[in-house]
Amino acid sequence: MVAKFIAVVNQKGGVGKTTSAVNIAAIAARLLGAGRVLLLDADPQSNSTVALLSPDAAFGDRSESFPTLLDVLEGRCELNEAVHPVTLAAVGDFGAGELDVIPARLELAALEAQLNSAQNLFTLRRKANTIRDRYDLVIIDTPPNIGGYMMNILMVATHIVIPVTPGIYEIIGLNSLLDTIEPVIDELNPNLQIVGILPTRVKRTRFAKDGVTALRKRFGEELILPIIGDRVVIERAHMHGQDVFSYEPDSDGAQMYLEATRKLLTQIGLVENSA
Repeated sequence: MVAKFIAVVNQKGGVGKTTSAVNIAAIAARLLGAGRVLLLDADPQSNSTVALLSPDAAFGDRSESFPTLLDVLEGRCELNEAVHPVTLAAVGDFGAGELDVIPARLELAALEAQLNSAQNLFTLRRKANTIRDRYDLVIIDTPPNIGGYMMNILMVATHIVIPVTPGIYEIIGLNSLLDTIEPVIDELNPNLQIVGILPTRVKRTRFAKDGVTALRKRFGEELILPIIGDRVVIERAHMHGQDVFSYEPDSDGAQMYLEATRKLLTQIGLVENSA
């Protein structure tokens, strides 16, 4: 099977982009099996790398024995040589699992100018050939800005998930993001499709409920993934370097991400619809 590449995208901070990328990838790895899911941290902020590997992996001294996405884009190694496995704890009905991670580095931000040219637009897509047949699913944690580097990511992606907090300004920002993505689909990557809008950090308020209703009216029920409530356990797990399912599998935060991930995998044909 050729891998599905899902870019988790939103240029607005505070919407749970990285938290969602980490949790979807970790849960998908449990559902699909060891060695079948890769998390590609393409965000120079490196938060997924810190959460799943360590701060040193992102911000410590560079080492030839620990290659990252930065080394790949600089031509020092291939993408498949920058893979680092992470063991997932056995929880509930799931035995111990494994999620592969390609870490980011803060210095990735300096490559923006280099990648922001027509001749370098497909650099990451070419690099992805070494992993395309190795995985069923690649989750990409993307940078929070739209530029040449982000365009590289959209060239390799097959699907997009957009996490959004259901507030008025966030929904306005979502419309702006779509105005950027749609020309990419039309002109550069016609195989790219938006496969899910993920409401995140949804509070137990009427205002938040109205926001989710507005999203459903705008995009349709099928495109809206199950909501992720505003739960402290999700952020606590992230701070402890774990996905929420490893940290507290019986929590409603873990179950929300499990439900959202199952629907997402069904949408892209990696699991059968259990309904």
